Amino acid sequence: MLYGVINNAGYISSIQDEYIAGAGSVELALPEAATTDYGFRYRYQDGAWSDAFSGVADGALMAAYAAIQQAANLVEVKAGKMPFIKLEAERQIVATNWKVERATEVDAATGSTTLAAVYTERAAIRTASNVKETALEALTTMDEIAAFNPTDF
Repeated sequence: MLYGVINNAGYISSIQDEYIAGAGSVELALPEAATTDYGFRYRYQDGAWSDAFSGVADGALMAAYAAIQQAANLVEVKAGKMPFIKLEAERQIVATNWKVERATEVDAATGSTTLAAVYTERAAIRTASNVKETALEALTTMDEIAAFNPTDF
């Protein structure tokens, strides 16, 4: 017999082949027709199981589920790379701190406007970081994400 761990909406979040007492989640015996591959199609609501995807063939259901999983994985992997873009931008901006100090002193001593150039350089780093983030968000395959270098700007 298979058991389904159900979420708050009554959908199955995982399938087990044995009941684990005290697991801290709601576990219910699945309908007899349920299999480990297609048990996710059932929903428990108002004390009874129903086919949450009636009219959808098992193969189509699994293809749709696989597409959703792939999309979720892409989002997760992208989110993991985003902090590296931000850290690189921070590193590059911090590396210009000495230029701000020097330009401030030069401008005070000579009346020049070299500080504006340093601020322009910092703005360019921020712009490049934003472009890199946009490029990461536009990627659509795991191969593209694997080839993406978040720090080359």
